[in-house]
Amino acid sequence: MKTAVIVFVNSRDQHSRFLGKALYTLLSRQYYIFSRFESQFPMCRIENTLAKIKEVVQNTGIDRIIVSFGVRLLPSNLSSVEKLIEKRTDNLVFLKKLRGSKTWSLVNGRLSFDNYRIADTGIFILNSEDVLQTKENHFNKFIRDLIVADKLKPVFVKWWVFSNSRR
Repeated sequence: MKTAVIVFVNSRDQHSRFLGKALYTLLSRQYYIFSRFESQFPMCRIENTLAKIKEVVQNTGIDRIIVSFGVRLLPSNLSSVEKLIEKRTDNLVFLKKLRGSKTWSLVNGRLSFDNYRIADTGIFILNSEDVLQTKENHFNKFIRDLIVADKLKPVFVKWWVFSNSRR
């Protein structure tokens, strides 16, 4: 299965040590980097995210795309993502359980809260076929459609991702 990586770099990543040559060494495959701010990378406004993903898919003939929102959202070694998705054919979202964050919910009309919440890591694995078939223009609406159609599966990961901290 032919896979490519798209990274959408945001303004908080400006001081990341991975924005230079280090980023390219992490991406050992076909990759595309787009920026949300003026930089050395091609610009892609937030509202054009899905259009840019479609453009890459249409022009490359890839089967799947790894989408990372922010440089800090790449695992320290992309091969760990590849191992997790090797035998999976679903669209995937990488999630992590965070402790100590009180999250309220309503379940069957009853109020409840847990001391953890689930957050996405900003990494999505998308099948090209689903990207090309969607009539949506907005990435979040596309994700909602995948959820409604039961085409987006969770993958819980133990690692959190790069920090863009300068410490």
